[in-house]
Amino acid sequence: MPERPTHAEQRMLSAMATMTDEIRALQGKVGSLEGKFGPLEIKVSETKDIVEAWGAVKTLGKFIKWLGALVAAVTAVAIGVKLGVQHLFGRSGI
Repeated sequence: MPERPTHAEQRMLSAMATMTDEIRALQGKVGSLEGKFGPLEIKVSETKDIVEAWGAVKTLGKFIKWLGALVAAVTAVAIGVKLGVQHLFGRSGI
């Protein structure tokens, strides 16, 4: 005949049964959370797209700023050359 569990063993078996029930309840909650991550992943993807677009705009802004400085420098050199030539050949006015 199998031995009857001691009082301590019975308490342990009861605690294990309670833990098993709690684990099953938590598994159900985790399962319900899984469906909520789909929309969140879409939002994260959209945010990444916005961040990448903002980076491109900033890069374009830096390029335009650089191009503006280059155009100003070329204009200054052209005016300097024109004035220098006029000074050398005695023509007045720009």
